[in-house]
Amino acid sequence: MMNDREIQKKVQSAINDCTRGIDEAPSLRSRLLMQAKGEAPVKKRFTAAMALAMTMILLVTGAVAATLLHTDVLSWLFRSDQNDLPNEVLQLVTEPGLTHSTEQLKVTLAETLFDGNNLSVGLTLENPTDELLIYTVDHATLNGVPLVYESAMFPYNGIGQAMGGELEGKALSKQTRVFATYTGTLAADPANEAEPLGDLARKQPLQAAEEATFSICVEVFRPRTTPVYLAPDEHLNGSLLAPNTLAVERETDLVQLGEVVSDRSLLEKVASVEAVFPIQMQAPAITEVTAQPGVYENALFALEVEHFSLKPTSGRMDAAITIHEPEATNKKLPKDLTFFEVFPENVFEQAKATGDPAQALRLRTVSGGSRYVQGSDTLSGCRIEASFGATSGLLPGGVYLVWYTDNNGALDWDTAIHVPLK
Repeated sequence: MMNDREIQKKVQSAINDCTRGIDEAPSLRSRLLMQAKGEAPVKKRFTAAMALAMTMILLVTGAVAATLLHTDVLSWLFRSDQNDLPNEVLQLVTEPGLTHSTEQLKVTLAETLFDGNNLSVGLTLENPTDELLIYTVDHATLNGVPLVYESAMFPYNGIGQAMGGELEGKALSKQTRVFATYTGTLAADPANEAEPLGDLARKQPLQAAEEATFSICVEVFRPRTTPVYLAPDEHLNGSLLAPNTLAVERETDLVQLGEVVSDRSLLEKVASVEAVFPIQMQAPAITEVTAQPGVYENALFALEVEHFSLKPTSGRMDAAITIHEPEATNKKLPKDLTFFEVFPENVFEQAKATGDPAQALRLRTVSGGSRYVQGSDTLSGCRIEASFGATSGLLPGGVYLVWYTDNNGALDWDTAIHVPLK
């Protein structure tokens, strides 16, 4: 069993790999803590599978979720006022308004947005009954092929939403919104077709199509024991809950399902519904800026950019870092080469003067794996894969990447590397 110091280091590592630039959420921190406690210590060395695996599953909840419940897919993407969005972005949104209904569920595909790389959807879930039921969403497909999601808003993937009826004298909402952004499909493994969700390296990019079919699974549970609210300052973490307890987060009415799903004394599954909707995924006409593939560097290391692109709605970077003189410069390097910010060039000097990262582009995911000098613990480089959230206003003509000195929130401006875009 790991001691407290080892657990702390695993928690920090999980946060570093999975939460670059996302809105911090109490429930997410709890899930990371649970994961960290159960993992065995490993030495961080780069493999392609590791890099792909670590890009997955960023979930936003808490206060952010509360602000999104009555907005739309553009608010999910931009997290800001939509008044300054260009028409080319507004025209990407479709409003199918299609509904799939059963006795225990009404699910509506309210909006979709396909930008040529990512598909974002906005769903409405409704409890048409008068009893308290718990809903969760997962297993989306495109034309029958599993979708890979980059980020989603709870209830999703093992987090449920209590809706309808009342709990501890409080009437629960009968409706909630769910947003998700998908970045590709998962091709079946010809060698193991019985397990089509195995290797994330089989991820395939999304393709434009005149017609497509989107489906999503919604599971509905009936509590067999009376749920209880957590205290106002407590958040979901199954490892800290008393046995035989169905706990609900007070601010969000979220329920951490996990192993609870298999405990029939706590929950009864009353429905598992696949809602299928036709959607539009035409090739969009949208502004995009890209970097010329090549090497960009500072005094400590070189950044070899394989791909860097930004659209108003999303962006992606694939790059590798090579350290010029590993033995001589290791003590001067940032502690973690996947811990950085990306600033538009027009705000770089202001951000540098204030030390404030608020004007950086919004990173949705960052993953990477370190390389070492053969036979030693000396860092020789790093692989980085990053995705960006939506960007309001004009796209930048270039960006500066700036690394953090450590996991302490201090940026080392001497590490800045400029990458021009056009």
